[in-house]
Amino acid sequence: MANSTDQRVMLTKKILKDALLSLMEEKSINKITPTELCRRANINRNTFYSHYRAPEDILHEMEDEILKDLTLAFEQHFHYHTIEELVRQSCTIFKRNADICRIIFSVNSESDSLLRIVRMANNTAYTEWRRAGLKAPDSKLEQIFQYCSGGCVSAIRNWLENDMKEDIDEMARQLDAACRAAMAAMMK
Repeated sequence: MANSTDQRVMLTKKILKDALLSLMEEKSINKITPTELCRRANINRNTFYSHYRAPEDILHEMEDEILKDLTLAFEQHFHYHTIEELVRQSCTIFKRNADICRIIFSVNSESDSLLRIVRMANNTAYTEWRRAGLKAPDSKLEQIFQYCSGGCVSAIRNWLENDMKEDIDEMARQLDAACRAAMAAMMK
């Protein structure tokens, strides 16, 4: 019995997530009401409130799942000499979650997820750079990080907006080469 209940809960949450994403293509999250969301999902409000308090809770749940996957990818694949595998893993996560990632990476996004991703990346980068013995002052590392992360975010945003047509491996190679070149030039 518990398994069938779990499956029903998972299905209900998926329906709500899909309905929210559909509505977010039309309007910002702060303009979506629970009533409107329930109507789109074809469920009653009591069902909605048994899982969430507000539509933003659904968005945060989706964002948290992506951030958890990205954190693991950063922990396993961020290295001083190359970010190619990290970009490959990150783009795979973004592609698997394309609907929500297009919203998160949108220029008009009201989500703080992109900022949370960049903060997590910043912490990982500093830890790895120091572990690798990089002796540059914090101000130089911050400059390098801002330049590289800004470029990566912009490239990934463009990739998502253009239906991810470019091959993930090619994206990984290009962004790795660009970041390594920038780092080498800025460390002179």
